[in-house]
Amino acid sequence: MVRSVVAVFAGFLTIVVLVLASAPVIAKLLPGTAARPTRGYLVANLLTGFVFAGVGGWIAAHIAASGPHWH
Repeated sequence: MVRSVVAVFAGFLTIVVLVLASAPVIAKLLPGTAARPTRGYLVANLLTGFVFAGVGGWIAAHIAASGPHWH
C-alpha cells in the first residue's frame, strides 16, 4: 500500500516539476500575454503537458511493484 502511494505521488510530482520547468521556457520562446496567449503557446503547452503526463505515468508504473497499470 505504501509503495502504491509513493508511486502515484512520485508520478504526480514528476509532472508538476516538468510542467513548472517548461512553462517559462515555452513562454519565453512563444510570447503572448496572459490575457491573450498565442495559438503556438497553447499548442506547445498542451503537447508538453501530454508528454509530461505520459512520463509521470511511466514513473508511477515503474515504481509500483504490483499492478503497474493500475497506477
